[in-house]
Amino acid sequence: MRFLLFIIILKGRAFLNDSSFSGGLRILFFFLMLLTTGLYAAGAGLLLNSQGSSPARFMSYLNLAVGALVVLKGYFPSNVPFRHIFLVAHPLSATRKALLQACYDLVTPFYLLVAVFYIVLALTADGFSGRLLAMCGLNLLAFYFPERILKMRQWWALLLLAVDVWGGMILTEGLNARTGIVLPGNVLYMQMGIIFLAGVLYVRQYKRTLQKTPVAAAARRGNVRQSLAGLTWAAIARRRQLRVGIMAAYVFKTIFCVLVLVTLDRNRARLDDLSILLAVFCSPVVICNYVLNNLFGYVPQVFVRMAYMVPQGVLFRRFLSFSLRLAWPDFLLSLGVLLAVELSWKYPLFLICAYANAAIISFLVSALAPRKVSKAFDIASFRSNTSILGNILLGGSTFALFWYAGRPLVFFTLEAAFLLVLLLVWRFGFSREYDRVVSAMAGRII
Repeated sequence: MRFLLFIIILKGRAFLNDSSFSGGLRILFFFLMLLTTGLYAAGAGLLLNSQGSSPARFMSYLNLAVGALVVLKGYFPSNVPFRHIFLVAHPLSATRKALLQACYDLVTPFYLLVAVFYIVLALTADGFSGRLLAMCGLNLLAFYFPERILKMRQWWALLLLAVDVWGGMILTEGLNARTGIVLPGNVLYMQMGIIFLAGVLYVRQYKRTLQKTPVAAAARRGNVRQSLAGLTWAAIARRRQLRVGIMAAYVFKTIFCVLVLVTLDRNRARLDDLSILLAVFCSPVVICNYVLNNLFGYVPQVFVRMAYMVPQGVLFRRFLSFSLRLAWPDFLLSLGVLLAVELSWKYPLFLICAYANAAIISFLVSALAPRKVSKAFDIASFRSNTSILGNILLGGSTFALFWYAGRPLVFFTLEAAFLLVLLLVWRFGFSREYDRVVSAMAGRII
């Protein structure tokens, strides 16, 4: 407790000694913000009392807005990176470091202003119970822990929390906002359980990143290469062709998914007529045809360097990791649309197999038939940035799996046949001629 109080005092001193503002002006400005926040909260409470409204629905909308601010404040108007306040050699356990870091990061003017707003509103609004105040605090933590994990760039953990934490909180708040009903105590216990899970995952990820600080990472790797996550986002930031290709794929896919859902909402009898569109747009076909079937061509400096430095199995794993960072929103969008069309076990099964096949096909096509990408779209010469043959093979195999997804025997027979063919291509077309393939790939795309 003493150490926690000590680092909080240090945080306060850092706030007052910021060179961009003198200490007296910062204190004056902060107290003005506190006063303004309290007045707004009191006004909101009195307005709810005058209208005889329950604060439940208002707090549901407010909690969603505060959650969005928690996530976005670290990026706008400027990006605020995650900074460790402890060294690896500091004589504290990693769990205590994680908990103290979480408390330290919570001591900011933003969270203090949010707490003041909640407390003043609870004091002025009739019907604002202690349970509702506790749910508001838990909602704040439900967005805080995923935001910290996002800042630590632990994407797979964030994906898990997005389903578990944000999904549960948004569902609860959305239901309250729609009905104006505060659900019973079970919701509070559910939120506490979710926050506990989020906190445990945060501590785990903190321990991982504590061992991956820049100094330690440079020492382990000899400062030879960046992390794969850094390479991914650097490639997206610097390669305009890659950015445009990803945006075009997602915009194109989203438009057609909305059109399919609107059509089926008006006439469910047309489900069979739209099976081709569902197979194409609710699958990895679009993102692969735009980007992944020539990922080596979009970021040649990254993968050609890797191909000369690492074995073929490691190259495939890094390609898969790179691709997952680009394609996981595509998978979630496809799954959501298919389940909105029909709640059936066959769609998740189809997507898992289709994306697994697409990863292997995209890797082989990128390595065996790469193309140099000079423009995002080359309409004048009708030139595609990805292999036409690879696109046809991926589209045909995906449609076959979609068509027979409701017949398990045929479905798994086709999947086994696809995997066998891909294994043969890997063994005789890629693995055996690895050095020649890498040299030819480098000559084509650089």
